[in-house]
Parts: sequence; C-alpha cells; structure tokens
Amino acid sequence: MHLHVQLHEVPINNITLNAQFFQKGNGYRPFLYNNTMDLCEFFKHPKRFMFWKILYDCFRPYSNVNHTCPYDHDIIIENLILNTEMMTLIPFPENDYMIQLQLAAYDVYRAKVKVYLRIF
Repeated sequence: MHLHVQLHEVPINNITLNAQFFQKGNGYRPFLYNNTMDLCEFFKHPKRFMFWKILYDCFRPYSNVNHTCPYDHDIIIENLILNTEMMTLIPFPENDYMIQLQLAAYDVYRAKVKVYLRIF
C-alpha cells in the first residue's frame, strides 16, 4: 500500500480524527468503535485510545506519521502489508471490515479515508 497526502497549508497543529470500525453484514454496519479524538493529543498519549494505538502501531513503521504536532510536511505511508501476526492483537471473528477515518483541520473536515480488510 502506498498513500501520499499532500498538505497545502502548513504547519497543521489542530487535527481532529473521527475513527469508526464497521463490520459487513447486509452492508457495512457500525461495529464496536466510533471515536472522535484530538489527533495531536493522541500522538502525545496514544495509550489513552488502546484500540487505535494497536492499529497505529501497525502502520507507524511504514509512515512518517511518527511525531506529535505540528505537521509541516506531506503524510506518506509506504510498503504497508498487514499480516496475520498483526491481527492476533485484535481477535475479531472472520468477516469483512471497514475502517473509516474522517480528518478535520481547524474544525473543517478535509478528508475521508476508507480502508477495507478481510479477516480470515
């Protein structure tokens, strides 16, 4: 997986993230997690949001999203491959899932990212 997000107005030091987890079953339905958090605060204290910290730890080595705010550079995620070892940390039943991320900077929603995955 390769993701490159170009930031046009830098630095950004006010980021809100709404993160939802969905499970497939007659369409995608909300499943377990729906959090809105101050992303800058999350980067300072990720253990406060343990589920999202587990996911963050999976992609952090493959990205430049590895420090607290402000962000004054593009966001890049490269060569990310999820493997079964990562999924043992989150023991979900076999199914199709979607993670939806909505990002806001300075209280204006700027991006929506949907990640689809299958656990088997």
